[in-house]
Amino acid sequence: MNSMHYIGFDIHKKVISFCEKLMDGTIVDQGVIHATRKSLNNWVAERTTTMDRGNGAYTVYRMDL
Repeated sequence: MNSMHYIGFDIHKKVISFCEKLMDGTIVDQGVIHATRKSLNNWVAERTTTMDRGNGAYTVYRMDL
């Protein structure tokens, strides 16, 4: 069974803080990236976790920025 992952962002002018957690609150990853399109695209490209869209189909979300 796959676990649901939750990702939170704290967005500021120069940096974006993020935290990825499992449903039980276990921290999977956290950090800070530069608030640029390139840095965010690189961060998204590094995500390998499969996430449930809520309809039973599993997929990796992509962000086009």
